[in-house]
Amino acid sequence: MTDIKSKPTRDGYGDALVEMGALDERVVVLGADLSDSTRALWFWQKYPERFFEFGIAEQNMLNAAAGLSLAGKIPWVSTYGVFVAGRAWDQIRTTICYSNLNVKIAGAHGGISVGPDGATHQALEDVATMRVLPNRLPEAIRSTPSRWSMLNWLWTQPPTSTSPPGSIAPDGSVMSISETRLAAPNAPQ
Repeated sequence: MTDIKSKPTRDGYGDALVEMGALDERVVVLGADLSDSTRALWFWQKYPERFFEFGIAEQNMLNAAAGLSLAGKIPWVSTYGVFVAGRAWDQIRTTICYSNLNVKIAGAHGGISVGPDGATHQALEDVATMRVLPNRLPEAIRSTPSRWSMLNWLWTQPPTSTSPPGSIAPDGSVMSISETRLAAPNAPQ
């Protein structure tokens, strides 16, 4: 019998954020009091000077991410899907989407996958609300990718791209805005 090891998708996300931090010092990560759960904490532990914790203030976090993008940084926003698509929707729409800024948004724990956290943390409408925004096309990663396949996915929209940035996610995963897949620099084949 084969011993199959299961790994949460968010672990792949956390590993990939750390790898991206090593590849490009413009990568910054923003958290909203859930950095341990989303695994953004791993980036914080490795690159504390490039991590920004906002507490329970998703709207402020998204506006700060927009400013960091305008300053040449590559911000990755990490929180639960319900909070980013609910609390911060207007900031995403008005500040990020209308300006087509390079802000990457990862929303964990979509759908009813959050277990004991209950209904307040369940995002049943996150993909629907993000789908109607200009310059965003959410796409869910449903399986648990390896660190390198997650890094490959994170690199979908390179920093020099003029294409719209990535978007949000269900069940501990992340989302992108296009079908395009680019190889991450130095990724093993």
